[in-house]
Amino acid sequence: MNKTKESRTSVPPTTSRLMVKRNGSSITRKIPKPVVLVDTREQKPFTFDQFSNWIKGTVSQKLDAGDYSVQGMEEGLLIMERKSLQDCIITLMQHRERFFRSCEKMSQFRWRALLVEASYEDLKSPKVGTPKHTQMVLLEHLMLLKPNLVFQ
Repeated sequence: MNKTKESRTSVPPTTSRLMVKRNGSSITRKIPKPVVLVDTREQKPFTFDQFSNWIKGTVSQKLDAGDYSVQGMEEGLLIMERKSLQDCIITLMQHRERFFRSCEKMSQFRWRALLVEASYEDLKSPKVGTPKHTQMVLLEHLMLLKPNLVFQ
């Protein structure tokens, strides 16, 4: 199996609840399961059904920045923007100013991430029909933003 296929293989989530310990003792029961907030403009939102032992559920609501947050953390604490590789390229090449304004809003959050639905290898390899340097320009722009990048 090649590296690209291996990196895309997902592991099913555990069936047990996430254990949280403090000073060697479990405090899991004292911490409620989070509710994931999904921006109303998200066209094809993630489904979190397989994580019912970790996540209480989802609520669709307008977020001022990003696509996902956690209830109670949406005001300046936690935000995530999700982009497919194609959407990310189009956004940076054709709607750059809007994207940078969005990143500026995200920079005000304590924890922020940009989830690019592509492998790092996909980002380095030119796509058919795009200039050879497009993905590398994209990567350089993303690094300038200094977000926490997650490649899926």
